[in-house]
Amino acid sequence: MTQEPKDLHVDVAVVGGGAAGVAAAVGAAQSGASVCLIEQYGFLGGAATVSSVLTHCGFFDQTREQVVAGVGQQFLDALQKRDIYRTETFQASGNTVVLLDLETTKTVFDELVAEAGITLLLHSHLVGAAAQDGRLTAVDVSHRGGRLRVHARAFVDASGDGALIAASDAEALVSAVDERQASTLVMRVGGSRPRRTSRRTGWPRPCAGTCP
Repeated sequence: MTQEPKDLHVDVAVVGGGAAGVAAAVGAAQSGASVCLIEQYGFLGGAATVSSVLTHCGFFDQTREQVVAGVGQQFLDALQKRDIYRTETFQASGNTVVLLDLETTKTVFDELVAEAGITLLLHSHLVGAAAQDGRLTAVDVSHRGGRLRVHARAFVDASGDGALIAASDAEALVSAVDERQASTLVMRVGGSRPRRTSRRTGWPRPCAGTCP
């Protein structure tokens, strides 16, 4: 049996609960708008918390001067209160990044969204979009409780892969393949012990059986 979607009316609907989506949603809410934030996973954070990309770039220029504040500053302030605000500058590129702890990042984003009074939909997937006279008017969301149609005056696609753009058949600019950033894979390793290294070369030394 097909369930008819329920309706939610807000000023701004944001698809994607990563850093950009949270910033857009919190910024809009703090400006007085009613906001719905739609996230497909059970937590916020985007690539940082889903894929362990545990840095935030773009806060600083090449001279290490901070050039981004706003909602981002609120995030940094929350890290500072927990005494885990750390940055690192890479000598090869001159880029300065903010180092993140995965679980703390989830918690801080939760707090920012809750304090802003945002309607947060987790485990919620964008499945369609409706337009009238060439203007996007609503998005259809599927979640574990059923279907929901979110009506809004403005929409933000912060999905990371243009999910809302695709669902609404909107025009998009797509870079040529050779101009795109290459894919990377992040992995976490635990429960291992470092191998002994050679004092002469600094390289790991082979060992038989279990390495001490």
